[in-house]
Amino acid sequence: MNTFESTAYPHAANRNSKLVSHKTGAVRAPAPDRPLRCRSDKPRGSGACRSVLHNWWVSPLAIALAVFGSHMAVLVSSASGAGWVTAWGSINLPNTPRETRQVAAGYNHSVALKIDGSVIAWGAGDYGQCTVPISARDARAVATGYYHNLTLKPDGTVVAWGANGSGQCDVPAGLVGVCAVAGGQAHSLALKDNGTVVGWGLNIYGQATPPAALSNAVAIAAGGNHSLAVRSNGAVVAWGLNNAGQCDVPSGLTDAVAVAGGWTHSLALKRDGTVVAWGANGSGQCNVPVGLTNVVAVGAGFGFSVALKSDGTVVAWGDNGSGQCSVPAGLSNVVAIAVGGAHVLALKSDGAIVAWGDDTAGQCTVPTTYYGLIGIGAGDNHALGILTNGTVIAWGANGSGQCNVPAGLSNVIAVTGGALHSIALKNNGIVVAWGANGDGQCNVPTNLFKVIAIAAGGFHNLALTKDGTVVAWGDNAYGVGTVPRGVSDAVAIAASRYHNLVLRSYGTVVAWGYNDFGQTNVPAGLSNVVAIAAGGRHSLALKSDGTVVAWGNDYYGQCSEMTGLTNVVAIAAGEFHSLALLRDNTVFAAGLDNHGQSTVPAGLFRVVAIAAGANSSFALVAPTRPVLRVAEHQPMSADGFELELEGPTGFAYRIEASADFASWSTVTNFVADSVLTRLHDAGAVTNAMRFYRAVQE
Repeated sequence: MNTFESTAYPHAANRNSKLVSHKTGAVRAPAPDRPLRCRSDKPRGSGACRSVLHNWWVSPLAIALAVFGSHMAVLVSSASGAGWVTAWGSINLPNTPRETRQVAAGYNHSVALKIDGSVIAWGAGDYGQCTVPISARDARAVATGYYHNLTLKPDGTVVAWGANGSGQCDVPAGLVGVCAVAGGQAHSLALKDNGTVVGWGLNIYGQATPPAALSNAVAIAAGGNHSLAVRSNGAVVAWGLNNAGQCDVPSGLTDAVAVAGGWTHSLALKRDGTVVAWGANGSGQCNVPVGLTNVVAVGAGFGFSVALKSDGTVVAWGDNGSGQCSVPAGLSNVVAIAVGGAHVLALKSDGAIVAWGDDTAGQCTVPTTYYGLIGIGAGDNHALGILTNGTVIAWGANGSGQCNVPAGLSNVIAVTGGALHSIALKNNGIVVAWGANGDGQCNVPTNLFKVIAIAAGGFHNLALTKDGTVVAWGDNAYGVGTVPRGVSDAVAIAASRYHNLVLRSYGTVVAWGYNDFGQTNVPAGLSNVVAIAAGGRHSLALKSDGTVVAWGNDYYGQCSEMTGLTNVVAIAAGEFHSLALLRDNTVFAAGLDNHGQSTVPAGLFRVVAIAAGANSSFALVAPTRPVLRVAEHQPMSADGFELELEGPTGFAYRIEASADFASWSTVTNFVADSVLTRLHDAGAVTNAMRFYRAVQE
């Protein structure tokens, strides 16, 4: 139930978790968000913060720093482009428009190609067809067989995975120059840019052996056990099993532009926008509707056919036993279709995927990815996200109104949730809460101001103020709502249902509350901590060397499996599971997996933030951006603020500054060479708060 973290510098690890603890929150944090606090009582120029900020990766989305006198904070800014959230475990994300380029449908699974070249798959995964291999990243096109998938890479090579009992995934060695791929029941086809076709896999009917005379092919398709190709002159060639006449191309068909293969029937799209069908017709799949014109794409399934018209509408005919021919009412703006065994996918112009038909294997349950977010947070059974405009969305369980975001809530920089309530931190340091209030957890103290981080327990909350004070309110079972005397100088907070953690400025941890598994027994000598997370009955601490210390309940390995990790930049904890964000922007999970919360989706990378609900996990994924890190930094001095950033070459970016988060101006007083960007801002001394960000040009 814990922390969302961004991968900023350690104090995106440090303050990050401060800003988001327990199920903490978001990334759009302004200065108060995750300040790296060199306390103002430290001598200027003493270097008190210097070691903490060394060698930590900055979020690929952007960098932002906030300076208060002599300390600073980190955030991910919308100026660099929002990312998307991926969820796994017990909480799904809302079905919203996605950045999808192409869809494909197998017998009972589905595949989508996103605009960044990544591939996702869902539905039946009996043969591994929904486990996308790393080698399938950066795809240019996707295709599906009945139980296997194919991706076409930008370099003209092919990657295949899934069922391979007939060698349908054994891509021929040296196959290059491919411009299109197709999959049948257990065979695969590749169209090369020289107009030839290559086949492999099941070949008992000759379906994987293109006719020797076939040349000048411009399109291909694979049916159950037959294959089709369109030649540049519009002629259609078919080969393989012909038990229902599916390979008996109608005479006179000479102006085709595309083909599709069903189980035992075939379709051809003509240049004039009409459709021709042949083969098995027991379900009327070859009875093309009278007057069907202006078709731009066709698809064939198991006994049914589908056509996409130029006006963005879809027409289907044939077997409708699973509703596969019942096109959703009002469906429009469709730009592509994919047809599976008994289901259909439609890709809309806004990137959304609409699915209908057989869903027995979840093939019509479009994966839960939400785009346009810059921050995430999680409650026990609900989740929250911050959009680029500073507003909040919420989804999941809503029995107590925890997903009913207050009207007009804006300028939010952090969000998190408890068992049945939600809280948000605004960029002016004000906290807003909503949902269940039986323990007063939504009664934000009237004198609570200048908050820089929030955390939500089951029925209580914590807030960290700018001066390092921790405030608690709500349920006080086991003393969780009462901050122990002497807890001060805090830089991060975390809360679970019945215990709390505080990270102090010198890297030590304080814990209190229920202790049935030793979750509040902070290990002796624990120091150099930069981030904390509180799980159901366990606790996590991230050290400045990138290792994790864990204590408390370890029944499912949620503690022991974390202790051997290195290069960790952020942590999060659920009821009985733990998450770690690694320096390479991948995610590690350990612990209970009864809802899949510890099974990290294959191919998940470029992650910049993580969050955990009770039985769910979330990752904020960045678009492709240069990754920067802090190379060196000097505390605030009388003549300004100095910072050195290190990052990869080949990316152009500018530095921007702001005093209020509302308006940004370009900083001209910085020097960039091939490795370092050195920034000196004399204007920082005149502002109570100062923010910086690097924005990719």
